[in-house]
This record gives sequence, C-alpha cells and structure tokens, in this order.
Amino acid sequence: MDNMQIVLDEMGKELNISWPEVVKKILEEGSISFAEKKAYIMDTILICAEEESEEEVVWESRLQALNENACITGYINAHEDFIRISDAEAALWGYMTLQVKFETWLYEDTCFRMSLGVYENHLYVLSGENIEAVCKARLLAEGENGTWDNMATRILSREEEPICSYVKKNMDVFLYLLMENAGEGVRDQEEIVLQILNDKNISLEKKKSYIALMKNYVIRLRDIQDVSLWDGLLGCRAVSYTEQNILDYYFKGGEQWSDTLIGFIN
Repeated sequence: MDNMQIVLDEMGKELNISWPEVVKKILEEGSISFAEKKAYIMDTILICAEEESEEEVVWESRLQALNENACITGYINAHEDFIRISDAEAALWGYMTLQVKFETWLYEDTCFRMSLGVYENHLYVLSGENIEAVCKARLLAEGENGTWDNMATRILSREEEPICSYVKKNMDVFLYLLMENAGEGVRDQEEIVLQILNDKNISLEKKKSYIALMKNYVIRLRDIQDVSLWDGLLGCRAVSYTEQNILDYYFKGGEQWSDTLIGFIN
C-alpha cells in the first residue's frame, strides 16, 4: 500500500468515527456516481475488517453504527455488483456483519470466491430467480434443463449443498415459490414428498397446496403422519390405489364410508 493510500484510509477512518452519518449522506447524494459510492462502502468495510483481531467487536459495532437505518445493507442488497469484489474474505466479513441479502445472486468466474462465499453463507434472497440461478450453477449437469416440477427433489436431495439447509430453514417461503412457478404440477421423489408433508415446521395450508400440485403418488397412506392431510391425498388421487390404503383411511376415519373414500374407490 503506497503512502497516499494510507493517508486516504486514515482520513476515511477518522471521518467515519467523527461523523457516523456520513455514509448515509453519501449514498443519498445524487451527484456521486455508483462507482464512487461502491468504492467508499468497500473502503469502509475493508478498513474495519483489517483492524486488529482483539478490536473486532469494536469495529463490528462501529460498522453497524455507520449502517444507519440499514442504509449500507439496503444499498448492497440492491446492487449485485458488490459481489464483484476481489478481497472476498474481508468483504464477506462485512456483509455478514451487515446482514446483507442480495436481491440478485451472481455466479461468475471473475469473482468466483465472492460468488461462492455469498452462496455458502446464504447472503442472498430466497427468490425464484435466485433458486434458478443456483440450480444452473451448482445442481444441474451441463446442458441439463432445470424445471420447477422436481425442484424440491433437486434441492432437498443434495444435503451437501448450502441451498439445501437454506431452503429447509425457509420451507414456507420455498413452497410459496413452488406454487408460483410449478404451474403444471410437481413430480417429486416419494422420499421428498414424505419429508415435506411430515415437516412440522411447514404450515398446514402450504402442505395442502403442495398436495394439490402432486402428479405422482404416495405408496403408503400411513406414512403421512398428519391424518388431516389424508382427505386431500385421496381427493387428489395422490396416494396409491391399494387395499391397505383404503383400510387405513377407513379405520382412521371412524370406520365410516365418507364421500372422500367412496370417491377414491370409484
């Protein structure tokens, strides 16, 4: 680092300490270009990241203080160009401190380490576009087309991939996106279907919506722990037509021939 850069860094550090609102003012200033705003934000993050480790808590707090009304976080979220950063380690420290969630995720060879770091640390919004981008970059073989009809299987069967744990923690969000994008129905592996329908953290409403989209079958009705879902499975004919399934439904239903059961048999 040359002497001039050292001087500029010290000036920036002192300015941020003495005038914490300066970052917000800079981001709101229309005459300052995006490139200049990006450079200032990254310089601020890198200065904080480079401080001595024993002062890390102090500089985390200072960076958060500069983030008035989440001004830095919001600005970074809206501009995927902040993934195009060479110093990945320092930038990722800053992004995690600021709780960044990029609206658009990039996966580029020129910024591979940053793209991967953002992906591995779940620093992106779980949106349909980002899920498709992750699938293309991480889950699909070259030339393979990813579709939403088996998106749950594609993601939840890959436990070694960070998107799997991210989706598992946000299943209601994921299933909402699935409803929005899987217009022709879903054809997931039975193991994944059971995982979804037996997940106690997923709302009953989302499970019922998922059943309505199913184009394949559950082999054994008794494998679905929540009996309140059985009507929907029979009504949508999303369970195998077997004597055992009919008997299981009959005895769980108070040994009555309900309209749902009669309709399924006929």
